[in-house]
Amino acid sequence: MVLRDGKLLYLSTKKLNWPSAVDACASLGMELVSIASFAEQRVVAKLSDQVGGNVWIGGYNYQKDRQWRWVGNGEVLKYKFWLDKQPDNYKNKQNCIRISPIRGRMWDDLECTAALPYICEYKERK
Repeated sequence: MVLRDGKLLYLSTKKLNWPSAVDACASLGMELVSIASFAEQRVVAKLSDQVGGNVWIGGYNYQKDRQWRWVGNGEVLKYKFWLDKQPDNYKNKQNCIRISPIRGRMWDDLECTAALPYICEYKERK
């Protein structure tokens, strides 16, 4: 676990699909990690290196408006760290965000049914 700016992060090496990772984090009183700054991106990317840099984070776009949102609070992503030409919603099936194992641990959209490790966060109450 890592503590950064009031966030306690937990890396699970268990491989789950995105909805199951959401449930697994919730069972711990946590949520899939959201990223709101370059500093947070660096911390999450470094943590993902422990499993080869291929992990679920909390971004999704299931909404009818097709906006990318964070699962924990439903807010539209303000900070984005996409790979070039991403998100591409390949075959109209890629609705969840992973940290990619290539090119600096940037973001990639992926089918939510893929089984990956995941990072949960607990935000301290102020």
